[in-house]
Amino acid sequence: MEIILRLDDILRHMDSIGHRISFTDDLHLHSGITDITDTVREYRHAMCHVHATGHFTAPDGSPKRERQPSVGFIDITFNVAFGKGVLHRAPGFVLESDYDDDVCFFYGAHRLYIKRHIIRALQQARSVLVP
Repeated sequence: MEIILRLDDILRHMDSIGHRISFTDDLHLHSGITDITDTVREYRHAMCHVHATGHFTAPDGSPKRERQPSVGFIDITFNVAFGKGVLHRAPGFVLESDYDDDVCFFYGAHRLYIKRHIIRALQQARSVLVP
């Protein structure tokens, strides 16, 4: 939890100084979620707020929107895949970890890999902040 809180702070800071971290590899992009900075923001919000919409996934795999009724949504709250594997399979989407060499965290429709997302985002921020 602490890592995600700090990462969100760093990514918000990077955006505020004009160096947004914006890679999209292996992310589930949706309306309003366009890159790693948005994904970490939504993930952090879901992680910190029990009633956040980020816990819920629609049958097609998209995240629940504010004020949208929860009926028909799947509640997916902090799940971890060590290596490659399927967390959840539904007719319209699959939540899965695609890599044997990484750890993947899931909250609702959002997933974050340690190496591919968290470490990469920190390395990109560090390259700007510590030349």
